[in-house]
Amino acid sequence: MFLSIVSTQITSAETSADAQVVTLEHQFENAMVIGDIAFLDSLLTEDFSFTHGDGWAKGGTPLRVDSKDTVLEAAASGIYGFRTTTGDIQVEVHGEAAISKGSYQAEITRNEVARIFDVSYIRLYLMLENQWRLASHLTVDGPYYHDQRFLCCWYLRIFYGRFLCLQYY
Repeated sequence: MFLSIVSTQITSAETSADAQVVTLEHQFENAMVIGDIAFLDSLLTEDFSFTHGDGWAKGGTPLRVDSKDTVLEAAASGIYGFRTTTGDIQVEVHGEAAISKGSYQAEITRNEVARIFDVSYIRLYLMLENQWRLASHLTVDGPYYHDQRFLCCWYLRIFYGRFLCLQYY
């Protein structure tokens, strides 16, 4: 009986950490969109890095790598002021570190033209001074713009007679 009580407590603590990180994920996305610099400043570690684009994962280079300072500047400018929808978030807790895996879809309007894109990412959270802090964001897949996928489908449809890129979705 003692073992089952200990097991329940450990599971409960892990679930609590998981839930905290998932909550922070949603708060981070919201803070980026509305430009909540105070929240972002308290969440991001001093050596935070944000790797945009999945080029690095495919042997190339990322679109851009931001530091904490450049992310705060960008959020303050409103560049991230677009609508996002967050997908499922999975969290692995490893003691004082947590890894989140998730995705989001964003709709961005520039020059009165709306575009939608998808991104999948991995983020690293560290427990520092009894608070989860975001240390790194790595885009692992994307961004993929919906209009580019649509063109890809039509191209394959014309030349191959079927929608081969449906496997791509």
